Amino acid sequence: MDSRGIRTRLGNALYHGYEWIGQTVAGDLWEASESDGTGLGKMIHKASTRAKVDPRHIAWLRFLHQYIVYIEDASFIQQLEFNDALAGHDTTGVFGIFGKKNPRNLFAQPTESHQWRVGRSAFVNHLYMLKALKKMTDPMHKIIDLYEKEITELKGEMEDIEDFTTRFTMDIIGKTQLAIEKFPIKQQREFSRIINNVTTLIANPLHSIEAILPSSIRSLKACLRSSQKTKSLEELMQPARDILLDVIKQNEESILGTNNWLRDVSLQQIWCRKKAEERGLKEEEKWPDDVAKDKWFYEKACKADWFKAIENEEWPKALEGRSKEIIDILYSPAMIDDAALFLVVGHETSAKFFHYTLTLLADPAHKSIVQRLRDEVTTYLQEEKKSPEQLTVDDLQKLPYCQAIAFEGLRLFPPVPLLKGQLTKDITFAEIGLCAHQSDYKEKMKKRNKAMDITLRKGSYVFISPLEFHHSKIYDNADAFDPKRFIDKKTGLLKKPDSTMWIPFGDNQKRNCPGSKFAQLEVLLALIRFFMKFDFLMDDKDRYTVTPKFTLQPGKQGIRAKVMPREEKGQEYEHVSPLSR
Repeated sequence: MDSRGIRTRLGNALYHGYEWIGQTVAGDLWEASESDGTGLGKMIHKASTRAKVDPRHIAWLRFLHQYIVYIEDASFIQQLEFNDALAGHDTTGVFGIFGKKNPRNLFAQPTESHQWRVGRSAFVNHLYMLKALKKMTDPMHKIIDLYEKEITELKGEMEDIEDFTTRFTMDIIGKTQLAIEKFPIKQQREFSRIINNVTTLIANPLHSIEAILPSSIRSLKACLRSSQKTKSLEELMQPARDILLDVIKQNEESILGTNNWLRDVSLQQIWCRKKAEERGLKEEEKWPDDVAKDKWFYEKACKADWFKAIENEEWPKALEGRSKEIIDILYSPAMIDDAALFLVVGHETSAKFFHYTLTLLADPAHKSIVQRLRDEVTTYLQEEKKSPEQLTVDDLQKLPYCQAIAFEGLRLFPPVPLLKGQLTKDITFAEIGLCAHQSDYKEKMKKRNKAMDITLRKGSYVFISPLEFHHSKIYDNADAFDPKRFIDKKTGLLKKPDSTMWIPFGDNQKRNCPGSKFAQLEVLLALIRFFMKFDFLMDDKDRYTVTPKFTLQPGKQGIRAKVMPREEKGQEYEHVSPLSR
Protein backbone atom coordinates (compact mmCIF):
# COMPACT_ATOMS: atom_id res chain seq x y z
CA MET A 1 0.00 0.00 0.00
CA ASP A 2 1.11 3.54 -0.71
CA SER A 3 3.00 4.84 2.31
CA ARG A 4 1.04 8.05 2.01
CA GLY A 5 -2.20 6.21 2.64
CA ILE A 6 -3.76 5.78 6.03
CA ARG A 7 -0.38 5.83 7.76
CA THR A 8 0.36 9.35 6.58
CA ARG A 9 -3.02 10.72 7.56
CA LEU A 10 -3.17 8.96 10.90
CA GLY A 11 0.51 9.56 11.53
CA ASN A 12 0.28 13.29 10.91
CA ALA A 13 -2.79 13.57 13.11
CA LEU A 14 -1.00 11.63 15.82
CA TYR A 15 2.21 13.59 15.45
CA HIS A 16 0.51 16.96 15.70
CA GLY A 17 -1.68 15.75 18.56
CA TYR A 18 1.30 14.77 20.69
CA GLU A 19 3.33 17.72 19.41
CA TRP A 20 0.61 19.91 20.89
CA ILE A 21 0.70 18.04 24.20
CA GLY A 22 4.48 18.27 24.31
CA GLN A 23 4.55 21.99 23.59
CA THR A 24 1.84 22.72 26.12
CA VAL A 25 3.42 20.62 28.82
CA ALA A 26 7.12 21.34 28.43
CA GLY A 27 7.65 23.49 25.37
CA ASP A 28 9.89 25.96 27.16
CA LEU A 29 12.18 23.15 28.28
CA TRP A 30 12.66 21.71 24.81
CA GLU A 31 13.02 24.95 22.89
CA ALA A 32 16.00 25.99 24.96
CA SER A 33 17.73 22.72 24.08
CA GLU A 34 16.48 22.32 20.50
CA SER A 35 19.81 23.29 18.95
CA ASP A 36 21.81 21.09 21.28
CA GLY A 37 20.31 17.92 22.74
CA THR A 38 22.92 17.85 25.48
CA GLY A 39 21.37 20.94 27.04
CA LEU A 40 18.08 19.21 27.71
CA GLY A 41 19.16 17.70 31.00
CA LYS A 42 20.23 21.07 32.37
CA MET A 43 16.95 22.67 31.36
CA ILE A 44 14.92 19.87 32.91
CA HIS A 45 16.93 20.08 36.12
CA LYS A 46 16.49 23.85 36.26
CA ALA A 47 12.76 23.71 35.57
CA SER A 48 12.15 20.84 37.97
CA THR A 49 14.04 22.69 40.71
CA ARG A 50 11.90 25.73 40.06
CA ALA A 51 8.74 23.63 40.16
CA LYS A 52 9.98 21.65 43.18
CA VAL A 53 9.32 18.27 41.57
CA ASP A 54 11.43 15.21 40.84
CA PRO A 55 13.01 15.79 37.40
CA ARG A 56 12.34 12.21 36.31
CA HIS A 57 8.62 13.00 36.39
CA ILE A 58 8.83 15.62 33.67
CA ALA A 59 11.96 14.56 31.82
CA TRP A 60 10.06 12.64 29.17
CA LEU A 61 6.89 14.65 28.75
CA ARG A 62 8.41 16.42 25.78
CA PHE A 63 10.36 13.37 24.69
CA LEU A 64 7.30 11.15 24.49
CA HIS A 65 6.27 12.01 20.93
CA GLN A 66 9.80 11.60 19.58
CA TYR A 67 11.05 8.52 21.34
CA ILE A 68 8.47 6.55 23.27
CA VAL A 69 5.39 6.98 21.11
CA TYR A 70 7.24 5.98 17.96
CA ILE A 71 8.95 2.84 19.21
CA GLU A 72 8.86 0.03 16.64
CA ASP A 73 10.96 -2.46 18.57
CA ALA A 74 8.70 -5.16 20.02
CA SER A 75 11.48 -6.31 22.35
CA PHE A 76 11.37 -2.92 24.05
CA ILE A 77 7.65 -3.26 24.72
CA GLN A 78 8.37 -6.61 26.35
CA GLN A 79 10.71 -4.88 28.78
CA LEU A 80 8.13 -2.39 29.98
CA GLU A 81 6.82 -3.14 33.44
CA PHE A 82 4.14 -0.86 34.82
CA ASN A 83 2.90 -0.46 38.35
CA ASP A 84 -0.80 0.38 38.23
CA ALA A 85 -0.58 0.70 34.46
CA LEU A 86 -2.87 3.35 33.03
CA ALA A 87 -3.38 5.27 36.26
CA GLY A 88 -2.32 5.10 39.88
CA HIS A 89 -4.70 4.33 42.73
CA ASP A 90 -3.03 7.03 44.79
CA THR A 91 -3.63 9.85 42.34
CA THR A 92 -6.47 11.53 40.53
CA GLY A 93 -5.47 9.49 37.51
CA VAL A 94 -6.70 10.05 34.00
CA PHE A 95 -8.95 7.05 34.49
CA GLY A 96 -9.64 7.77 38.16
CA ILE A 97 -12.92 9.33 37.15
CA PHE A 98 -14.14 10.15 40.63
CA GLY A 99 -11.10 11.97 41.89
CA LYS A 100 -9.34 12.06 45.23
CA LYS A 101 -12.37 11.23 47.34
CA ASN A 102 -12.75 7.80 45.80
CA PRO A 103 -9.73 7.04 43.60
CA ARG A 104 -10.13 3.93 41.51
CA ASN A 105 -8.60 2.44 38.43
CA LEU A 106 -11.15 0.29 36.65
CA PHE A 107 -9.41 0.30 33.30
CA ALA A 108 -6.09 -1.33 34.12
CA GLN A 109 -6.85 -4.42 36.11
CA PRO A 110 -4.31 -7.18 36.79
CA THR A 111 -5.28 -10.18 34.69
CA GLU A 112 -4.69 -12.71 37.48
CA SER A 113 -8.21 -13.89 38.26
CA HIS A 114 -7.62 -13.97 42.01
CA GLN A 115 -6.46 -10.35 42.20
CA TRP A 116 -8.68 -7.93 44.07
CA ARG A 117 -10.58 -5.54 41.83
CA VAL A 118 -10.89 -1.97 42.95
CA GLY A 119 -14.35 -0.88 44.02
CA ARG A 120 -17.54 -2.74 43.20
CA SER A 121 -15.95 -3.92 39.98
CA ALA A 122 -13.71 -6.03 42.20
CA PHE A 123 -16.10 -8.87 41.48
CA VAL A 124 -15.63 -8.66 37.73
CA ASN A 125 -12.76 -11.13 37.60
CA HIS A 126 -12.05 -13.24 34.54
CA LEU A 127 -13.83 -16.37 35.72
CA TYR A 128 -16.92 -14.35 36.54
CA MET A 129 -16.71 -12.52 33.21
CA LEU A 130 -16.70 -15.81 31.30
CA LYS A 131 -19.84 -16.86 33.13
CA ALA A 132 -21.45 -13.46 32.75
CA LEU A 133 -20.70 -13.17 29.03
CA LYS A 134 -22.54 -16.40 28.34
CA LYS A 135 -25.63 -14.91 29.94
CA MET A 136 -25.27 -11.62 28.09
CA THR A 137 -25.72 -13.00 24.58
CA ASP A 138 -29.52 -13.27 24.93
CA PRO A 139 -30.05 -9.60 25.86
CA MET A 140 -27.56 -8.61 23.15
CA HIS A 141 -29.55 -10.57 20.57
CA LYS A 142 -32.71 -8.72 21.66
CA ILE A 143 -31.08 -5.34 21.05
CA ILE A 144 -29.78 -6.52 17.68
CA ASP A 145 -33.33 -7.61 16.78
CA LEU A 146 -34.56 -4.06 17.45
CA TYR A 147 -31.86 -2.56 15.25
CA GLU A 148 -32.46 -5.04 12.45
CA LYS A 149 -36.06 -3.87 12.40
CA GLU A 150 -34.90 -0.25 12.34
CA ILE A 151 -32.51 -0.93 9.44
CA THR A 152 -35.22 -2.73 7.46
CA GLU A 153 -37.46 0.32 7.79
CA LEU A 154 -34.75 2.55 6.29
CA LYS A 155 -35.46 0.94 2.90
CA GLY A 156 -32.03 1.65 1.47
CA GLU A 157 -31.59 5.16 2.89
CA MET A 158 -28.17 6.36 3.99
CA GLU A 159 -27.19 5.67 7.59
CA ASP A 160 -24.63 7.69 9.52
CA ILE A 161 -22.29 5.01 10.85
CA GLU A 162 -21.13 6.99 13.88
CA ASP A 163 -24.68 7.73 15.01
CA PHE A 164 -25.74 4.12 14.41
CA THR A 165 -22.85 2.55 16.32
CA THR A 166 -23.08 5.07 19.17
CA ARG A 167 -26.77 4.38 19.76
CA PHE A 168 -26.33 0.64 19.40
CA THR A 169 -23.51 0.27 21.93
CA MET A 170 -25.33 2.48 24.43
CA ASP A 171 -28.42 0.28 24.16
CA ILE A 172 -26.30 -2.88 24.53
CA ILE A 173 -24.80 -1.58 27.77
CA GLY A 174 -28.21 -0.39 28.95
CA LYS A 175 -29.70 -3.84 28.38
CA THR A 176 -26.87 -5.88 29.88
CA GLN A 177 -26.06 -3.52 32.74
CA LEU A 178 -29.41 -1.95 33.63
CA ALA A 179 -31.97 -4.36 32.13
CA ILE A 180 -33.67 -1.63 30.09
CA GLU A 181 -34.99 -2.29 26.59
CA LYS A 182 -33.77 0.91 24.99
CA PHE A 183 -32.47 4.26 26.14
CA PRO A 184 -34.91 7.08 25.39
CA ILE A 185 -33.52 9.48 22.77
CA LYS A 186 -33.40 12.32 25.31
CA GLN A 187 -31.26 10.29 27.72
CA GLN A 188 -29.03 9.10 24.88
CA ARG A 189 -28.35 12.67 23.83
CA GLU A 190 -27.62 13.67 27.42
CA PHE A 191 -25.18 10.80 27.82
CA SER A 192 -23.53 11.70 24.51
CA ARG A 193 -23.03 15.23 25.80
CA ILE A 194 -21.57 13.93 29.07
CA ILE A 195 -19.27 11.53 27.21
CA ASN A 196 -18.02 14.35 24.98
CA ASN A 197 -17.30 16.59 27.98
CA VAL A 198 -15.52 13.82 29.89
CA THR A 199 -13.36 12.68 26.98
CA THR A 200 -12.50 16.28 26.08
CA LEU A 201 -11.33 16.91 29.63
CA ILE A 202 -9.36 13.67 29.81
CA ALA A 203 -7.58 14.63 26.58
CA ASN A 204 -6.56 17.98 28.10
CA PRO A 205 -2.78 17.82 28.65
CA LEU A 206 -3.02 19.78 31.89
CA HIS A 207 -5.32 17.10 33.24
CA SER A 208 -2.63 14.55 32.36
CA ILE A 209 -0.11 16.59 34.30
CA GLU A 210 -2.43 16.66 37.27
CA ALA A 211 -2.81 12.89 36.99
CA ILE A 212 0.95 12.41 37.03
CA LEU A 213 1.86 15.12 39.53
CA PRO A 214 -1.24 15.81 41.66
CA SER A 215 0.72 17.41 44.48
CA SER A 216 2.82 19.63 42.22
CA ILE A 217 0.33 20.83 39.62
CA ARG A 218 0.20 24.42 40.89
CA SER A 219 3.94 24.97 40.97
CA LEU A 220 4.44 23.13 37.69
CA LYS A 221 1.90 25.33 35.90
CA ALA A 222 4.25 28.24 36.53
CA CYS A 223 6.69 26.61 34.08
CA LEU A 224 4.07 26.23 31.36
CA ARG A 225 2.82 28.57 28.71
CA SER A 226 -0.81 27.69 29.13
CA SER A 227 -2.96 29.27 31.81
CA GLN A 228 -5.79 26.86 31.00
CA LYS A 229 -7.68 25.57 34.02
CA THR A 230 -8.61 21.95 34.50
CA LYS A 231 -12.23 21.15 35.24
CA SER A 232 -13.63 18.65 37.66
CA LEU A 233 -14.54 15.20 36.38
CA GLU A 234 -16.59 14.79 39.53
CA GLU A 235 -18.75 17.68 38.40
CA LEU A 236 -19.00 16.45 34.81
CA MET A 237 -20.09 12.97 35.91
CA GLN A 238 -22.86 14.13 38.25
CA PRO A 239 -25.53 14.33 35.49
CA ALA A 240 -24.71 10.72 34.56
CA ARG A 241 -25.29 9.64 38.15
CA ASP A 242 -28.61 11.50 38.24
CA ILE A 243 -29.80 9.81 35.05
CA LEU A 244 -28.78 6.40 36.36
CA LEU A 245 -30.64 6.91 39.62
CA ASP A 246 -33.81 7.67 37.65
CA VAL A 247 -33.28 4.65 35.41
CA ILE A 248 -32.82 2.33 38.40
CA LYS A 249 -35.96 3.68 40.08
CA GLN A 250 -37.97 3.07 36.92
CA ASN A 251 -36.55 -0.43 36.38
CA GLU A 252 -36.18 -1.92 39.87
CA GLU A 253 -38.38 -4.90 39.07
CA SER A 254 -36.64 -5.83 35.82
CA ILE A 255 -33.18 -5.33 37.35
CA LEU A 256 -33.98 -7.74 40.18
CA GLY A 257 -35.70 -10.26 37.91
CA THR A 258 -33.28 -10.60 34.98
CA ASN A 259 -29.60 -11.21 34.33
CA ASN A 260 -27.70 -7.93 34.34
CA TRP A 261 -24.50 -6.51 35.74
CA LEU A 262 -26.10 -4.43 38.54
CA ARG A 263 -28.02 -7.39 39.89
CA ASP A 264 -25.09 -9.79 39.72
CA VAL A 265 -22.65 -7.50 41.48
CA SER A 266 -25.22 -6.63 44.15
CA LEU A 267 -25.89 -10.30 44.78
CA GLN A 268 -22.19 -10.99 45.09
CA GLN A 269 -21.94 -8.30 47.76
CA ILE A 270 -24.78 -9.89 49.69
CA TRP A 271 -23.26 -13.35 49.28
CA CYS A 272 -20.03 -12.10 50.83
CA ARG A 273 -21.88 -10.60 53.78
CA LYS A 274 -23.86 -13.80 54.25
CA LYS A 275 -20.62 -15.79 54.38
CA ALA A 276 -19.28 -13.37 56.97
CA GLU A 277 -22.35 -13.90 59.13
CA GLU A 278 -22.09 -17.68 58.82
CA ARG A 279 -18.50 -17.55 60.05
CA GLY A 280 -19.32 -15.24 62.92
CA LEU A 281 -17.19 -12.42 61.57
CA LYS A 282 -18.14 -8.96 62.74
CA GLU A 283 -17.44 -6.17 60.36
CA GLU A 284 -15.46 -3.15 61.47
CA GLU A 285 -17.48 -0.32 62.94
CA LYS A 286 -15.89 2.34 60.75
CA TRP A 287 -14.84 2.15 57.13
CA PRO A 288 -12.97 4.82 55.18
CA ASP A 289 -15.16 4.04 52.16
CA ASP A 290 -17.24 1.32 50.52
CA VAL A 291 -14.20 0.01 48.67
CA ALA A 292 -12.45 -0.87 51.93
CA LYS A 293 -15.63 -2.46 53.27
CA ASP A 294 -16.12 -4.66 50.22
CA LYS A 295 -12.47 -5.65 50.22
CA TRP A 296 -12.74 -6.74 53.85
CA PHE A 297 -15.75 -8.94 53.09
CA TYR A 298 -13.92 -10.52 50.18
CA GLU A 299 -10.59 -11.09 51.94
CA LYS A 300 -11.91 -12.19 55.34
CA ALA A 301 -15.22 -13.83 54.60
CA CYS A 302 -15.31 -15.55 51.27
CA LYS A 303 -11.99 -15.67 49.44
CA ALA A 304 -11.63 -19.43 49.93
CA ASP A 305 -15.06 -20.16 48.45
CA TRP A 306 -14.97 -17.50 45.76
CA PHE A 307 -14.25 -19.55 42.65
CA LYS A 308 -16.52 -22.39 43.72
CA ALA A 309 -19.35 -19.90 44.13
CA ILE A 310 -18.72 -18.48 40.67
CA GLU A 311 -18.64 -21.94 39.11
CA ASN A 312 -21.89 -22.95 40.82
CA GLU A 313 -23.53 -19.56 40.23
CA GLU A 314 -24.52 -19.17 43.86
CA TRP A 315 -25.41 -15.49 43.60
CA PRO A 316 -29.18 -15.92 43.08
CA LYS A 317 -29.37 -17.94 46.30
CA ALA A 318 -28.13 -14.89 48.18
CA LEU A 319 -31.26 -12.95 47.24
CA GLU A 320 -33.63 -15.03 49.34
CA GLY A 321 -34.99 -12.95 52.20
CA ARG A 322 -32.57 -10.08 51.61
CA SER A 323 -34.38 -7.97 49.01
CA LYS A 324 -34.03 -4.78 51.08
CA GLU A 325 -30.26 -5.20 51.18
CA ILE A 326 -29.98 -5.54 47.43
CA ILE A 327 -32.08 -2.41 46.94
CA ASP A 328 -29.78 -0.53 49.33
CA ILE A 329 -26.73 -1.70 47.36
CA LEU A 330 -28.31 -0.72 44.03
CA TYR A 331 -28.69 2.85 45.24
CA SER A 332 -25.35 3.08 47.04
CA PRO A 333 -22.95 5.82 45.83
CA ALA A 334 -20.24 3.27 44.98
CA MET A 335 -22.60 1.27 42.77
CA ILE A 336 -23.89 4.38 41.01
CA ASP A 337 -20.32 5.58 40.49
CA ASP A 338 -19.25 2.32 38.89
CA ALA A 339 -22.36 2.04 36.73
CA ALA A 340 -21.89 5.61 35.50
CA LEU A 341 -18.24 4.95 34.79
CA PHE A 342 -18.91 1.80 32.77
CA LEU A 343 -21.73 3.45 30.86
CA VAL A 344 -19.87 6.64 29.98
CA VAL A 345 -16.31 5.47 29.38
CA GLY A 346 -17.00 1.82 28.54
CA HIS A 347 -19.56 2.84 25.97
CA GLU A 348 -17.22 5.32 24.32
CA THR A 349 -14.47 2.79 23.60
CA SER A 350 -16.87 0.07 22.42
CA ALA A 351 -18.64 2.52 20.13
CA LYS A 352 -15.38 3.50 18.43
CA PHE A 353 -14.35 -0.15 18.04
CA PHE A 354 -17.69 -0.94 16.40
CA HIS A 355 -17.65 2.23 14.30
CA TYR A 356 -14.29 1.64 12.65
CA THR A 357 -14.68 -2.11 12.14
CA LEU A 358 -18.12 -1.64 10.59
CA THR A 359 -16.68 1.10 8.38
CA LEU A 360 -13.91 -1.18 7.16
CA LEU A 361 -16.42 -3.89 6.26
CA ALA A 362 -18.76 -1.37 4.62
CA ASP A 363 -15.98 -0.32 2.27
CA PRO A 364 -16.72 -2.08 -1.07
CA ALA A 365 -12.97 -2.55 -1.52
CA HIS A 366 -13.23 -5.12 1.27
CA LYS A 367 -16.25 -7.03 -0.05
CA SER A 368 -14.17 -10.22 -0.36
CA ILE A 369 -13.58 -10.08 3.40
CA VAL A 370 -17.30 -9.71 4.02
CA GLN A 371 -17.99 -12.65 1.73
CA ARG A 372 -15.52 -14.83 3.61
CA LEU A 373 -17.20 -13.84 6.88
CA ARG A 374 -20.56 -14.89 5.45
CA ASP A 375 -19.19 -18.15 4.08
CA GLU A 376 -17.65 -19.11 7.41
CA VAL A 377 -20.81 -18.29 9.36
CA THR A 378 -23.10 -20.00 6.84
CA THR A 379 -21.05 -23.20 6.88
CA TYR A 380 -20.96 -23.27 10.67
CA LEU A 381 -24.70 -22.60 11.06
CA GLN A 382 -25.54 -25.36 8.59
CA GLU A 383 -23.35 -27.83 10.45
CA GLU A 384 -24.79 -26.87 13.83
CA LYS A 385 -28.36 -26.45 12.49
CA LYS A 386 -28.63 -22.99 14.01
CA SER A 387 -29.69 -19.52 12.95
CA PRO A 388 -27.63 -16.33 13.51
CA GLU A 389 -30.07 -15.40 16.28
CA GLN A 390 -28.97 -18.48 18.24
CA LEU A 391 -25.23 -17.80 18.25
CA THR A 392 -23.59 -18.04 21.67
CA VAL A 393 -20.20 -17.17 23.14
CA ASP A 394 -19.06 -20.75 22.52
CA ASP A 395 -20.17 -20.53 18.89
CA LEU A 396 -18.18 -17.36 18.28
CA GLN A 397 -15.05 -19.10 19.53
CA LYS A 398 -15.43 -21.55 16.63
CA LEU A 399 -15.47 -18.81 13.97
CA PRO A 400 -11.76 -17.98 13.56
CA TYR A 401 -12.04 -15.65 10.57
CA CYS A 402 -14.78 -13.61 12.23
CA GLN A 403 -12.61 -13.22 15.32
CA ALA A 404 -9.68 -12.28 13.11
CA ILE A 405 -11.78 -9.46 11.62
CA ALA A 406 -12.35 -8.06 15.11
CA PHE A 407 -8.64 -8.35 15.95
CA GLU A 408 -7.68 -6.61 12.72
CA GLY A 409 -10.22 -3.82 13.26
CA LEU A 410 -8.72 -3.19 16.70
CA ARG A 411 -5.23 -3.24 15.22
CA LEU A 412 -5.96 -0.64 12.55
CA PHE A 413 -8.13 1.57 14.75
CA PRO A 414 -7.46 0.96 18.47
CA PRO A 415 -10.12 2.98 20.36
CA VAL A 416 -7.63 4.52 22.82
CA PRO A 417 -4.69 6.02 20.87
CA LEU A 418 -2.40 6.62 23.86
CA LEU A 419 -1.59 4.47 26.90
CA LYS A 420 0.27 5.69 29.96
CA GLY A 421 2.23 3.75 32.53
CA GLN A 422 4.83 4.17 35.25
CA LEU A 423 8.01 2.09 35.03
CA THR A 424 8.88 -0.28 37.85
CA LYS A 425 12.52 -0.63 36.76
CA ASP A 426 15.16 1.24 34.76
CA ILE A 427 14.96 0.72 30.99
CA THR A 428 17.82 1.59 28.65
CA PHE A 429 17.59 1.66 24.86
CA ALA A 430 19.83 3.05 22.15
CA GLU A 431 19.11 3.82 18.50
CA ILE A 432 16.02 1.69 18.02
CA GLY A 433 13.47 1.91 15.23
CA LEU A 434 11.88 5.32 14.92
CA CYS A 435 9.01 6.43 12.72
CA ALA A 436 9.44 9.85 11.14
CA HIS A 437 6.54 11.98 9.98
CA GLN A 438 8.72 14.88 8.89
CA SER A 439 11.40 14.61 6.21
CA ASP A 440 14.12 16.19 8.33
CA TYR A 441 13.28 14.23 11.46
CA LYS A 442 15.72 11.34 11.05
CA GLU A 443 18.49 13.73 10.01
CA LYS A 444 18.02 15.58 13.26
CA MET A 445 18.16 12.32 15.16
CA LYS A 446 21.43 11.31 13.46
CA LYS A 447 23.03 14.46 14.84
CA ARG A 448 22.01 13.43 18.33
CA ASN A 449 23.56 10.00 18.53
CA LYS A 450 24.71 10.61 22.07
CA ALA A 451 21.23 11.65 23.10
CA MET A 452 19.83 8.43 21.64
CA ASP A 453 21.37 6.33 24.40
CA ILE A 454 18.57 6.98 26.85
CA THR A 455 17.81 5.46 30.22
CA LEU A 456 14.25 5.72 31.46
CA ARG A 457 14.44 5.64 35.23
CA LYS A 458 12.23 3.62 37.52
CA GLY A 459 9.20 5.73 38.35
CA SER A 460 9.19 7.55 35.00
CA TYR A 461 5.87 7.87 33.23
CA VAL A 462 5.92 6.55 29.69
CA PHE A 463 3.41 6.83 26.88
CA ILE A 464 2.86 4.29 24.13
CA SER A 465 0.53 4.76 21.19
CA PRO A 466 -1.26 1.57 20.08
CA LEU A 467 -2.32 3.44 16.94
CA GLU A 468 1.22 4.27 15.89
CA PHE A 469 2.61 0.96 17.09
CA HIS A 470 0.03 -1.08 15.15
CA HIS A 471 0.87 0.81 11.94
CA SER A 472 4.62 0.33 12.29
CA LYS A 473 6.94 -2.00 10.41
CA ILE A 474 6.50 -4.78 12.96
CA TYR A 475 3.56 -5.79 10.76
CA ASP A 476 3.84 -6.73 7.10
CA ASN A 477 1.81 -4.31 4.97
CA ALA A 478 0.71 -2.70 8.23
CA ASP A 479 -1.75 -0.25 6.70
CA ALA A 480 -3.83 -2.90 4.93
CA PHE A 481 -7.04 -4.35 6.35
CA ASP A 482 -6.05 -8.02 6.29
CA PRO A 483 -7.70 -10.34 8.86
CA LYS A 484 -5.68 -13.26 7.47
CA ARG A 485 -2.68 -12.04 9.44
CA PHE A 486 -4.41 -13.57 12.49
CA ILE A 487 -5.08 -16.91 10.79
CA ASP A 488 -2.55 -19.74 10.89
CA LYS A 489 -1.66 -20.57 7.29
CA LYS A 490 -1.17 -24.27 7.98
CA THR A 491 -4.14 -25.04 10.22
CA GLY A 492 -6.59 -22.29 9.29
CA LEU A 493 -7.19 -21.73 13.00
CA LEU A 494 -7.14 -18.43 14.84
CA LYS A 495 -3.68 -17.14 15.69
CA LYS A 496 -3.94 -15.14 18.89
CA PRO A 497 -2.27 -11.72 18.64
CA ASP A 498 1.23 -11.35 20.03
CA SER A 499 0.86 -9.46 23.31
CA THR A 500 3.91 -7.34 22.49
CA MET A 501 2.59 -6.34 19.07
CA TRP A 502 -1.17 -5.97 19.60
CA ILE A 503 -2.08 -3.67 22.48
CA PRO A 504 -5.56 -2.11 21.96
CA PHE A 505 -6.67 -2.93 25.52
CA GLY A 506 -3.41 -2.40 27.40
CA ASP A 507 -0.21 -4.38 27.67
CA ASN A 508 -2.05 -7.73 27.34
CA GLN A 509 0.31 -9.33 29.82
CA LYS A 510 -0.03 -8.22 33.42
CA ARG A 511 -2.73 -5.61 33.03
CA ASN A 512 -5.59 -5.20 30.65
CA CYS A 513 -8.99 -3.58 30.26
CA PRO A 514 -11.55 -5.65 32.22
CA GLY A 515 -14.22 -4.91 29.61
CA SER A 516 -12.21 -6.16 26.63
CA LYS A 517 -14.06 -9.48 26.32
CA PHE A 518 -17.42 -7.74 26.63
CA ALA A 519 -16.53 -5.26 23.88
CA GLN A 520 -15.33 -7.99 21.54
CA LEU A 521 -18.45 -10.05 22.18
CA GLU A 522 -20.94 -7.28 21.47
CA VAL A 523 -19.14 -6.04 18.37
CA LEU A 524 -18.47 -9.47 16.88
CA LEU A 525 -22.03 -10.64 17.49
CA ALA A 526 -23.43 -7.46 15.94
CA LEU A 527 -21.18 -7.62 12.87
CA ILE A 528 -22.15 -11.22 12.16
CA ARG A 529 -25.86 -10.59 12.62
CA PHE A 530 -25.94 -7.40 10.56
CA PHE A 531 -23.75 -8.59 7.69
CA MET A 532 -25.57 -11.90 7.39
CA LYS A 533 -28.78 -9.99 6.77
CA PHE A 534 -27.76 -6.67 5.22
CA ASP A 535 -25.36 -5.09 2.76
CA PHE A 536 -23.59 -1.96 4.03
CA LEU A 537 -22.21 0.12 1.14
CA MET A 538 -20.11 3.10 2.14
CA ASP A 539 -20.50 6.35 0.24
CA ASP A 540 -17.74 6.52 -2.37
CA LYS A 541 -16.95 10.13 -1.43
CA ASP A 542 -16.34 9.48 2.26
CA ARG A 543 -12.88 9.27 3.79
CA TYR A 544 -11.35 7.62 6.84
CA THR A 545 -10.34 10.55 9.03
CA VAL A 546 -9.49 10.51 12.71
CA THR A 547 -8.66 12.86 15.55
CA PRO A 548 -6.72 11.26 18.43
CA LYS A 549 -8.24 12.50 21.70
CA PHE A 550 -9.03 10.30 24.69
CA THR A 551 -10.50 7.94 22.12
CA LEU A 552 -9.98 7.85 18.38
CA GLN A 553 -12.61 10.27 17.08
CA PRO A 554 -14.00 10.17 13.53
CA GLY A 555 -13.59 13.26 11.39
CA LYS A 556 -16.27 15.94 11.25
CA GLN A 557 -17.43 14.83 7.82
CA GLY A 558 -18.53 11.43 9.09
CA ILE A 559 -19.05 8.27 7.09
CA ARG A 560 -22.39 7.20 5.65
CA ALA A 561 -23.49 3.86 4.30
CA LYS A 562 -26.47 2.66 2.30
CA VAL A 563 -28.00 -0.30 4.13
CA MET A 564 -30.13 -2.81 2.23
CA PRO A 565 -31.44 -6.31 2.89
CA ARG A 566 -29.20 -8.79 1.10
CA GLU A 567 -31.91 -9.97 -1.24
CA GLU A 568 -32.09 -6.38 -2.57
CA LYS A 569 -28.43 -6.01 -3.48
CA GLY A 570 -27.27 -2.75 -4.92
CA GLN A 571 -25.32 -2.24 -8.10
CA GLU A 572 -21.80 -3.66 -8.16
CA TYR A 573 -19.10 -1.14 -9.03
CA GLU A 574 -15.37 -0.66 -8.89
CA HIS A 575 -14.27 1.11 -5.75
CA VAL A 576 -10.91 2.35 -4.49
CA SER A 577 -10.57 2.10 -0.72
CA PRO A 578 -10.21 5.42 1.14
CA LEU A 579 -7.38 3.66 2.98
CA SER A 580 -5.26 3.88 -0.15
CA ARG A 581 -6.09 7.43 -1.15
